[in-house]
Amino acid sequence: MTVKFEKDKVKEIKFQGEGCVISTASASMLTDYVKNKSKQELKKLDSKFIIKMLGIDLGMNRIKCAVLPLEALHKLLEKF
Repeated sequence: MTVKFEKDKVKEIKFQGEGCVISTASASMLTDYVKNKSKQELKKLDSKFIIKMLGIDLGMNRIKCAVLPLEALHKLLEKF
């Protein structure tokens, strides 16, 4: 995942990777959602947000897949 900030807000964000449909969908929806959001707003996102955003019932193993892109985003934010 790569992100470009402008004035503390997400200007561009991209992801590249291989994974299951759930993790890919989660990453795609998350990158669309976070555009123009501040770092502080992004830090507040949690697994409940991701599950609600996907709008489908997920088993425990699939929740891990769904949350993976959010974990990547949070780790990326730690660098800034």
